[in-house]
Amino acid sequence: MLLSDDFLRTMIDQMPTLAWSCRPDGSAEFVNQRWSDYTGLSMEEAIGWGWQATIHPEDLGKTIETWLRLIASEEPGEEEARIRRFDGEYRWFLARAVPVRDDWGKVIRWYGTSTDIEDRKRAEEKLRQDERELRRITDAIAQPIGVMALDGSTLYANQMMLNYAGLSLEDI
Repeated sequence: MLLSDDFLRTMIDQMPTLAWSCRPDGSAEFVNQRWSDYTGLSMEEAIGWGWQATIHPEDLGKTIETWLRLIASEEPGEEEARIRRFDGEYRWFLARAVPVRDDWGKVIRWYGTSTDIEDRKRAEEKLRQDERELRRITDAIAQPIGVMALDGSTLYANQMMLNYAGLSLEDI
């Protein structure tokens, strides 16, 4: 089945992710409509290296370093970074890129997506906060507390248990 250009363009623009393509040197040649709507940049503003304006300043160096490494290796890869929304808010995204090769193995294009992972990042941070709070609570209990796995390995020990056993948290 041969698909029309209009059909493919509509499909790419309606994908529930930010989609893009780059030249072999890593410069952008296309962003889908969802990418433009999200960032507020037109395709003309994003192509080349204009997309960098959307990356959080704290993440830009790491993002460029990873992108240049992928281009040099010609291997697929991914990176997490915050991307600025049209209203100035930054959200975490997972960018993934794959090279497209010609019949001789030469990279002729890169295709990629950037998927919003802000909710996952917030859930991970909440879990880390909950774990710290649980450790503070159990460390305040004046009884040794240990949790063992079915195989007998230690999953958790409060500070009283660590002191009693003469171990550090890293030891368990």
